[in-house]
Amino acid sequence: MLFVEWLKQIFEFATDGAFLIEEHPPRIVFCNNAACEQSGYDRSEILDGPPSVFLGGALGEEAKLKLGDSLWRSLPIRRQFRNYRKDGKPYLVELSLYAVPGCDKQNRCWIGIQNDLSKDQTIKQRLASAKFKAGLFQKRLWEAIDALPDAFVMYDKDDRLVACNEKYKEFYAVSEDAIFPGAKFQDIIRYGIENGQYPDAVGREKEWLEEWRDRHRKPSQPVERELSGGRFIVLHDIVTDNGDLVGLRTDVTELRQQKKRLEEQKRFVELLLDRNPAIVMSQGRDWKIKTCSDAWTRQFGYTREETVGRDLIDFMPPEDAEKSRIFRENELQSEAAPPIIKNILTIKTKAGDARSVELQSVIEISQGEWRNIIAMVDITPIMRAGDELLRLVENDELTGLMSRRGLQRRFADGQRKRDLGFYLIDIDYFKSVNDGYGHEAGDLLLKALADSLKGLTEKVGYPTRLGGEEFAVLRPWSGWSEAKDFAEELRRTLSESSITFRGKRIQRSASIGYIEVKTDDKLSATMHLADLAQREAKSSGRNRCLAANAEMLRRLEESGAFIKNDQVQAALEQGEFFYEVQPIVHAGSDRIIGFEALIRWRKPDGEIVMPDKFIETLYEVLRQPYFSKIREKLRVDVLEKLAGFEDRYIGFNFILEEIAYPGAAEKIDRMFGKAIAKAKQRILVEISERAFHSRVDTDLLVEELQKLRDRGYLIALDDFGVESSNIQRLQQFPIDIVKLDKSLIREIAGNDRQRTTVISIARMIENLGLTCIVEGVETEQQAQALQAMGLVIHQGFFHAVPVSPEEMAAHHRGISVRHKPT
Repeated sequence: MLFVEWLKQIFEFATDGAFLIEEHPPRIVFCNNAACEQSGYDRSEILDGPPSVFLGGALGEEAKLKLGDSLWRSLPIRRQFRNYRKDGKPYLVELSLYAVPGCDKQNRCWIGIQNDLSKDQTIKQRLASAKFKAGLFQKRLWEAIDALPDAFVMYDKDDRLVACNEKYKEFYAVSEDAIFPGAKFQDIIRYGIENGQYPDAVGREKEWLEEWRDRHRKPSQPVERELSGGRFIVLHDIVTDNGDLVGLRTDVTELRQQKKRLEEQKRFVELLLDRNPAIVMSQGRDWKIKTCSDAWTRQFGYTREETVGRDLIDFMPPEDAEKSRIFRENELQSEAAPPIIKNILTIKTKAGDARSVELQSVIEISQGEWRNIIAMVDITPIMRAGDELLRLVENDELTGLMSRRGLQRRFADGQRKRDLGFYLIDIDYFKSVNDGYGHEAGDLLLKALADSLKGLTEKVGYPTRLGGEEFAVLRPWSGWSEAKDFAEELRRTLSESSITFRGKRIQRSASIGYIEVKTDDKLSATMHLADLAQREAKSSGRNRCLAANAEMLRRLEESGAFIKNDQVQAALEQGEFFYEVQPIVHAGSDRIIGFEALIRWRKPDGEIVMPDKFIETLYEVLRQPYFSKIREKLRVDVLEKLAGFEDRYIGFNFILEEIAYPGAAEKIDRMFGKAIAKAKQRILVEISERAFHSRVDTDLLVEELQKLRDRGYLIALDDFGVESSNIQRLQQFPIDIVKLDKSLIREIAGNDRQRTTVISIARMIENLGLTCIVEGVETEQQAQALQAMGLVIHQGFFHAVPVSPEEMAAHHRGISVRHKPT
C-alpha cells in the first residue's frame, strides 16, 4: 500500500477533488482539500463515511447499477452528473474512477478525480459577457470618434496606421487611396506629395518629407499645415507611453479667413481714425487748449472760440476736475514723453448734460515744442448700458427686490458702518404652488410677497430675493427684543399675503431665522447661522421665527450642526469611529435572528458622539474613496467578529447615492463577499425612507438593489412611517423587510388609534409577502402589546442595548438575549 500513500501525497494539494475508496467495506479513506471545498463537508465528516458523498448525485437507479457493474469488473469510469453539496446546492462534476493497481479484490481501492464543471461554466459565461461588453464598448468608442468634429488618427510605434475616423479621410481626400490600416506614415505622406496634397512641399519634396517625418515622431507644439484646396489644419500629436502616436486634426480655414478679415477691418478703422478722428484736441505746456476738431463742437456744443485758450478742466464737474489735477501732478510733469495714457472722465455739454468720455492723451515734444495730444470718444451709451446691466444683476427681475449679488455688494465685509439685523425667510410648501397651480401662479405669489416686504421696509430696511422662494431683509439692529417683534411682524404679514388665481385663493406661511450682523462679522458666516435657525424653524413645525442667538447656537452645536468635514476626516484616519451592534430578536423566544450595525464616534477624551450629530457630515466625507475604504474595513471587521452567528443577517445602513449608480451592487459584493462566505452570514442592506428626497435615478436604484438581492442580500426599507413614507415603494422596490419607525409605537400600549394604524400597516406588509420588524421597542408594555397584535420581531432597548461585536460574541454566542424589564 505504499503506492496508495504516495497517491495521497500527490493529490493532497491538487486543484481537482481527489478521494480514495476502499471497497470492502465501502468507505472513503482519503480526500484532499479540493474535494472538501467542492462538497462542503469537513474532512472529518467524509473520512470513513460512505462513498455516496461523491458517487450519489442525481444518478438514477439504472445508472447506479451500471456504475456498480463497472466497479465490480474493475473498469475505469468517466461520467458527468450533478452532485450535491452538504447544504443541498447542486454542482455539475466530471468524475473519473480508476482501480488502484496491485490490489486484490478483497482489498481493492479506487482513485476518484472530481472536476467541478460549474466553475468552468461560470468562467465561460463571464468570458462571453466580457467579450460582448468589450465589443459593445469598442463599437460605442468608434461611434464617438466618428462623431468628433475633428479628424482622429492613430499610428503604432512602427509608424503604421492603426485607425482613423472618416473626418481624417475627408481632410486628406487626395491621399485617401493610401490611407488604410497597416499603411506606413511615410508612404501616405509620399503619396500625398506626389498628388499635390501639400502646396508648401512643391519644389522641396525630399527635404519636406524628411522634416515632416522627424516632426511626426517627436511632436511638440501644435503645428498649422496648409492642404490642397486652400484648407488649413492644426495638428495636435502626442506619443503614448507604449510608443503609439495619437493625433487630432482641426480645420482652422474659417478661423484664418476671419482673422484676415478682422485684420483688414482693423487697418481700415485705424486709417479712418487717423484721417478723421471723432474728437481731437491739443494742449500747450500751460494746459490751455490750442486746437480742437469740429467733432467737439458737434457733440458738446461749444464753438472753437468758446474752447481755445481754456483748460479742459473747465468743462468737467468739480470731482473729475480734481482727479485730473492730481493725475497731471503725478504722471505728466516729467520731461520724458510718456506712453499713451487712458482715462475715463465726465465732460459737461454746453446744454449742461454730463457725458462720459474715454480720453487718450500722449505728450509729444517736437522741435522744442511741448504738446499734449488728446483723443476723446463719447462712451456715455456704454456706461449707461453697464449701469443698467449692474442694476439688472443686483436686482431681481421678477420681484424688483435686491438680488443676492446686490446684497453681497452693498453690505460687503468691511463696508458696513453699523450693526444690522439679518432676517432669512423661506416660504413654506411653496413647491406645492408650482406643482398644483403652475409656475404662473407661483410667480404671482412671489410678487405679492415681495410687495409685502417692500411695504414693511418702506421706511427702513432692504428687502432681498435670494433665489427661488427664499427672501431676506437687512435693517439696522436695535436688540434681540426688537428683532423678535419685527420677525413676528414679517411672519404674520407674509402669511396673510395672498393672490387669487383662477378663482382660487393662494397663500403660504413663512419660516424665519434671524441674527445680528456686526460690522466686523463675515456676512457669509452670519447668513449661514441664520440659515441654520431658519431650517430649525421649518423642521420644528414651520410658520415660526427662531433667533440664531447664543442659546440656539449652543443647541445647534450640541446637535452637531457645526461639525466640519475635516474633523470627521481626521477622526476616521485616527480610528475614532467604531461599530456597535444591536440584536433583532424574535420576542416570543428572545432568539437573535439578526443584528443592525450602528456607527459611533469616540473622541480622544472618551466622549461618545451619536450618529444624529455627525451622520450627514460623515456621508459627505464618505463620497471620497479614501475615507470610504476606512468604513469598509470597519464593516468587514464587524462580520468577522460575529462569525459565530451563522445564518443570521447583519444590517448596515446605506444612503441611496451608494447604490444608485452602475456597478454599485458589484462593488458592495466585492466588499462583503469574502467575509460572508467565511462567516456564513447574510447582509441586510437598509435604505431609509428619510432619504427618498435625494435626487437619484430611481430606475437605476431598483436595478442595483435587484442585483444585490439576486446575490443573496436582503433589502430592508428602514424608518417606515416617517413623513416621507410612500406605500408605492413597497411594490416598486425589491424589498424583503420593512422596519417600522419607532414613532409609530411610542404610545401603542394605551392608544387604540395607534394600535389600529400599526395593525393596518403590518397586515399590508404581510399581504405583500414581506417581513415586518418593529424598531424602538423600549418597554415591556410595548413588547406585550406588539406580540398580542402578532408582531413578534423586535429591535430596541427593552430586548438589548447596542454593544460592541466582541461583547455580543462573548455573551450571546448566536442563541438568545436576556433583557431586564424596565
